[in-house]
Amino acid sequence: MAPMQHHHHLAAIFIFSVLSMCLLPDLVQAVRRGPAGTCEVGISFITVEEEFESSDGGSVISCTGTTTVNQCEGECVTTSTPSVTEPTGYSKICKCCREQSLRPKQVMLSDCYDSAGNAITGQQYPVYVPEPASCSCQKCSR
Repeated sequence: MAPMQHHHHLAAIFIFSVLSMCLLPDLVQAVRRGPAGTCEVGISFITVEEEFESSDGGSVISCTGTTTVNQCEGECVTTSTPSVTEPTGYSKICKCCREQSLRPKQVMLSDCYDSAGNAITGQQYPVYVPEPASCSCQKCSR
């Protein structure tokens, strides 16, 4: 091998080694995370407050209830790659962890008070809140 070719060969090995050290941790993380990310259904506690008209129609009843609901949580892969066709010079693909489908979750509101602040016992009011049935990495929206 001629001396000049030997230096090019060593330079290529060095550049490959440096790139491997810089990119390998990200590649390992992406493989562990998967190509779509780690978006999944998690659990959250919420308090729901509603006001109802009393059965006699003369006063307002204020009720609260606490429950667990599903939420979407995790990471999604977002990319920005050079592109000659994009005005900015980069093609951007932004993904966010979002609900794929929703379902109604019933919450029983039983901590109720009349307009004077007096506790009302023995009454429950059902309300429905939307919760994610499933989550996935999807195109981000504003």
